[in-house]
Amino acid sequence: DLPPTHQATSTNHQLSLDAPKFGVAGLIPRNFPNSSAADWTNLYETLPETGELLGVYTAWADSPETAGQIPTVVSTVFALASRYHFTPLVALGFFRDDPDFGLEPMLSLADTDDRAKFQQVAVEIAKQYSPLFLALGVEVNSYYERGPSDFDNFVSLFAETYDAVKAISPETNVFTIFQYERLRGGQFFSGDGQNPAQWDLLDRFEGRLDLAAFTTYPFLLYDSPSDLPVDY
Repeated sequence: DLPPTHQATSTNHQLSLDAPKFGVAGLIPRNFPNSSAADWTNLYETLPETGELLGVYTAWADSPETAGQIPTVVSTVFALASRYHFTPLVALGFFRDDPDFGLEPMLSLADTDDRAKFQQVAVEIAKQYSPLFLALGVEVNSYYERGPSDFDNFVSLFAETYDAVKAISPETNVFTIFQYERLRGGQFFSGDGQNPAQWDLLDRFEGRLDLAAFTTYPFLLYDSPSDLPVDY
């Protein structure tokens, strides 16, 4: 149901990074998941109203059979970026929420073949699109809580993939995304107990974080923006 696409060449819009950039994350048009073609077109046409960036948060593979290939949504947004005047910010996730088991991995971080396919996806995106932004992993400190030893496997995979992407596209900003409330420690939810801070996790990526990126959910702890501490 997506609008027709066209073959994309390089869509690396050379934005200046010396000022804040704004945008939205996710592709959720009106009437989702039963959106019409008109709904999808309206979504893309109105993106410039919310800023220059479109966060394309997606699983690193569409399916086990296509692992190693660029996810369809990534190809779609790059094909549409020039037409609708936005810059994609791609984030490749390797786990998802599971209501019964917490976090469900979509990648075996210790498996040589899976690691190679993950790296292949990132490298292919770099080759085809020279993106300005490429995130490897989303809210990765949440995965650290699931299994600290397996997190080490992600750190090494990130380093290897970072080097491979930068060799192809040096101007791409490669990074990972952390969950801010968990990093800062304390309470995660109102009435929750105290949790240790996790800022030391950033040190594990030293020398290979072109940007520091965070998701944040202050509404978990505060009822109103006016309740936020000035240094939040």
